[in-house]
Amino acid sequence: MIHKHVLECVHRTLCDITQIDKPSGGKVVLLGGNFRQVLPVIRHGTQAEIINSNIMQSFFWQNITMFHLTINMRVRSNAHSNNQADFENFLLRIGNGKEKLYPNVGSAKLQLPKDLCICPDKNGLKNLTHKLYSDILESSDYSKFTDRAILTTTNDDVDTINTMVMDMFPSTVSKTYLSADTVEDESTGYLYPTEFLNTITPSGTPPHKLTLKKHAPIMLLRNLNPAAGLLNGTRLSVLNLGTRLIETKILTGTHAGDTVFLPRITIIPSDAGLPFNLKRRQFPIRPAFSITINKAQGQTLGKIGLDLTKPCFLSWPALCCIFQS
Repeated sequence: MIHKHVLECVHRTLCDITQIDKPSGGKVVLLGGNFRQVLPVIRHGTQAEIINSNIMQSFFWQNITMFHLTINMRVRSNAHSNNQADFENFLLRIGNGKEKLYPNVGSAKLQLPKDLCICPDKNGLKNLTHKLYSDILESSDYSKFTDRAILTTTNDDVDTINTMVMDMFPSTVSKTYLSADTVEDESTGYLYPTEFLNTITPSGTPPHKLTLKKHAPIMLLRNLNPAAGLLNGTRLSVLNLGTRLIETKILTGTHAGDTVFLPRITIIPSDAGLPFNLKRRQFPIRPAFSITINKAQGQTLGKIGLDLTKPCFLSWPALCCIFQS
């Protein structure tokens, strides 16, 4: 979901272009979207700041007329959905904030159906991983990685789960790639030791230490070649681990099945929240056993696991987005 400032910027730009002081400069603007989605990301934002970023909180909202679609085509086109009507109603109740709440706990606690939950004990995460991936690891049918993932809330949790599942992965062919990290402004490089730069992993950036195994699923983090299907978010499978190139097979999209080679590239995060620009040379990928909830938005997955072992703020629309994945 876009930030309200984006909509307001479009409004002001059209007013400047047309020199007409009316909503969107007197032009008709068509917006398409779903309010049952993840709210805009606000770095270190509070719950109030996150909610306030919604376009419904904008001064421009009073000028918008809403038209509603009534059929959830994503659910109906998903062959994995059983009891279709019940599942559609379940999604609507979550999206509208009307699903049953935990008694005597507070209005922010949602009670999920017991058949969807795993006992939250010390082995809960391992049990979740086993339930989601055990058949793949035992049968070596790696094509099933295409539509499976464990969703979690933070990048740190994603790294933890990816490392855990990678250790469980049966392949004996393994390789670890270390990045070359510097700062963009070389005149200030002496202020930031390489050891410190190695510990930083901004959002959307591959880690300093990237451990991969043959046939493991990975996700591309940059648009390398859109014409060849190499887009940000593309899922691939590792075929061979070279020193300077990684041979992979595309698992998703119109180019699924194609073999491509991935090189190391220099990555400079655009908004890392750091007092300097990190410059990292690494393969633009990371393991794809687990992804964040935000990254899952818009994807269709046949089978997902949801890790909520840590307290977090999830809006009703965010939960709806998760169950629609």
